[in-house]
Amino acid sequence: MALHIAYLDQKDSLITGIALAIPTAVLNNLTTRQFADDEFDIVLDHADYTNATVILVHGTHPPTQTNILQLCFAAHALKNAGARSIVGVIPYFGYGRHDKSDIPGKFGNAQIIARFIETSGIDRTVTVCPHSQALPSFFTSNLEIVTLNREIVHIIQQLRETVRNLCVVTPDKSTAPWIGAIARQRGVQHVVIKKERYLKDKTLIV
Repeated sequence: MALHIAYLDQKDSLITGIALAIPTAVLNNLTTRQFADDEFDIVLDHADYTNATVILVHGTHPPTQTNILQLCFAAHALKNAGARSIVGVIPYFGYGRHDKSDIPGKFGNAQIIARFIETSGIDRTVTVCPHSQALPSFFTSNLEIVTLNREIVHIIQQLRETVRNLCVVTPDKSTAPWIGAIARQRGVQHVVIKKERYLKDKTLIV
């Protein structure tokens, strides 16, 4: 069964690294086709995706809406082309911080994005350090979260050689349990910042 690594438009260092790690995989460049009404479609290359496993690499960073649609349209096109399984590698998970609704007890828009990803044909999702710890509960398929624990521990170990009163600062409550566990493991202080957002792009430390 063939293994493909698919990406949209431009190849970056992550895609290059994955390709180097899996030298037997076929690298495929998908493109977007823009229409006059601002809608778009995904154009596949001429590879044979029949019964193939495809690693689809595409982040949902800003412009978030466009990248989410590109990811899901690409997965849909690959499944239509006969792909047996699709692994969606999403380095940044757009709307990941929208885990709660303004209505008490209801889920936020992150749940809709998770359903959209699964409905498009992605069978397994891999993302890096999502904003919300609740994200796995929104998926019915397999969600794998890649953390930077090893890198953070390595940095702490290096700093402890030169910094006496080292403190790890968490920018919000959602990541506090994760960062706090690392801090306790390495025997350093841990502080959680409380902040309030007063504009869409501005926050106040309180």
